[in-house]
Amino acid sequence: MLSNGIRVYGYENHATPIIVFRLALPVSALLDVPELAGLASLTASGMNRGTTSRTFAEINEATDGAGMSIGAGSGRHQTVISARCLEEDFSLALGLFADILFNPVFPDQEIAQLKGQLMTGLRQSDNDTGAVASRTFRELCYPAGHPYRQRTQGDLETVPSLTVEHLREFHRNHFGPSGGYIVVGGDFDFASIVHQFDEVLGHWSGPTVTHHAIPDAPQPDHQRRDVFLSGKTQSDLIIGRT
Repeated sequence: MLSNGIRVYGYENHATPIIVFRLALPVSALLDVPELAGLASLTASGMNRGTTSRTFAEINEATDGAGMSIGAGSGRHQTVISARCLEEDFSLALGLFADILFNPVFPDQEIAQLKGQLMTGLRQSDNDTGAVASRTFRELCYPAGHPYRQRTQGDLETVPSLTVEHLREFHRNHFGPSGGYIVVGGDFDFASIVHQFDEVLGHWSGPTVTHHAIPDAPQPDHQRRDVFLSGKTQSDLIIGRT
């Protein structure tokens, strides 16, 4: 465990000189209000688009030059920041990882580009049978305003309203070590790598995330909804209950 309470779980595997690690935090779409649906997801996706000391191009240059990858994403229950690197580049990867976690600035131009990509993906999902089936199932199971009804990435109505200041405020108000844990696997000594994590991440402090209680969903009577997409020959079928 790190000094700030972050738990560490590891598996040593010395077959190849690679280290993969992930930090999971209880920051997620459950914190989104309906009118800002997609905020948690966009915040996580934008964290590696520039920091107080590095531009997006400089982050890419550092990761590409060492053959490593660092990214972040947020889903229904967690935000996960992950990295993969060679064992010899672990210190560099951990430094970049910490910079992205602690110091994102969410540059206007980069976030506008991300939003454009997200909007394109949302439009495409409206013509995808699996995505439409999943959305329809949630609409049948959960009432309006229920956190399990809305899409984690937001929708065509809410994403355009998300601003850089929304992202900065969300990061400032919700990102902290409370409830976090690291999973690491690869070519390392566990005691040594925990010490390295503690040196870089152990001083981190921040707000404690408080989730509102997830309301019970009413058990609806038997329902069926058929949605037809023009030009599609395949079908997706979802059967379930809350």
